[in-house]
Amino acid sequence: MGDTAGRSSGAGPHRPILADMNRLLTLVRGHAHLVLSEEGLPASIRARVEEIDDVVRQAGRLTRELLAAEG
Repeated sequence: MGDTAGRSSGAGPHRPILADMNRLLTLVRGHAHLVLSEEGLPASIRARVEEIDDVVRQAGRLTRELLAAEG
């Protein structure tokens, strides 16, 4: 039933999942930025969190592209 409603409004069937994914990625990225703002953060931890931030940024870009394709 939800699938039919989504299609009739022009939204693709995966749009709600992609929107949720985008929100979760935004949350993770925000937390990564909070960690990176900590003074005295060890370089090894900083490097790992920067890598997480980069991967989440890429995943967010892909998710937004999929959202755009879903219409």
